[in-house]
Amino acid sequence: MRERFPSQALRGKEADLPFEYPFKARKEPPMMEESLPTPTSTAALPKSSILIVDDEPGVLRQIERDLAVEDFHILTANSGEEALNVLQAQEVQVIVTDQKMGNGMLGTAFLTEARKLKPQLVGIVLSAYCEAKYVLQALNEARAFFYLLKPWNKNELIDCLNRALQLSRSGSLESAEQRLHHLSLLERCHSSERNLKYTQDMLTQALHQLYQSEADLREAARALHTFSDVSEQLFGQLNRKLRERAEV
Repeated sequence: MRERFPSQALRGKEADLPFEYPFKARKEPPMMEESLPTPTSTAALPKSSILIVDDEPGVLRQIERDLAVEDFHILTANSGEEALNVLQAQEVQVIVTDQKMGNGMLGTAFLTEARKLKPQLVGIVLSAYCEAKYVLQALNEARAFFYLLKPWNKNELIDCLNRALQLSRSGSLESAEQRLHHLSLLERCHSSERNLKYTQDMLTQALHQLYQSEADLREAARALHTFSDVSEQLFGQLNRKLRERAEV
């Protein structure tokens, strides 16, 4: 059995103990009330501005209808020259431009000039032309973010615009997904060019055969005409002989 020390003995040894005797309840430090952040009023973020450039009014109206449900501020211009004036007067984050516009500069040339005014712009080319040379000009010279083909898909266009706006805000480099898109697009363009070349060769061959057939028909017509003349002469001589015999 452990020996129990009387309280007097303990009191005599208070100085030797590492704690006070009698035991005292430890006082906890006062709790500090956690200060909550004071709510601050935030102003509404400005809408992202997108400039659409196309020489066809119907295309501009359709794109505006497609983007009506999105929280975008849409600006339009029907030529590269007009769009440059808009850029000087308005804040724009993303440009969507046609490639071939009959009333002015090419879309790639416009994007190049636009970047001189505002280097942070993100450009998208929307065109019906899929030739590889136009795609390469847009990606390499004009540094376009995407090259979309007409007729466009509404959801694809909206998704592309949202990613372009994200790129405009972050300034990040070209993503691997974007590079794959460009490679896929170039492959599709090369495939389209090969198919177009094959179709042109077939049409040229068919046209040559048509010309040859036409030449053969002309030759046959000349032969028939010659035969007709000879036949007419023979029938004429035969009729004269018959009349002479009848008179005798």
